[in-house]
Amino acid sequence: GNMASLMMKRKKYDFVFAAGDDFTDEDLFKVVSDDAYSVKIGLGETSAGYRMKSWRSMREMLEDFAEVSGKEQEGKEQTRANRSIKKDKERPEALKNNKKE
Repeated sequence: GNMASLMMKRKKYDFVFAAGDDFTDEDLFKVVSDDAYSVKIGLGETSAGYRMKSWRSMREMLEDFAEVSGKEQEGKEQTRANRSIKKDKERPEALKNNKKE
């Protein structure tokens, strides 16, 4: 949390993604900006904005990030990342938005 807080104060980032599966990651979730994507992996109380069921789900999503970042989308091509997002909307237990509206 201390290093993340220092980094957030020094520079404005276009995209911030913070993920963790332990209570020690809560410090990180508390210092990232409101527009950051903070993800708690697993069960338990959290300050994170989102939750994923398991580390396997997180690993798949990170693989999708790498795949999508390395190529341009053409036409209606649907990557595994797009399918995962759709699947997660249908299965709220896989990725759950923790933000209160």
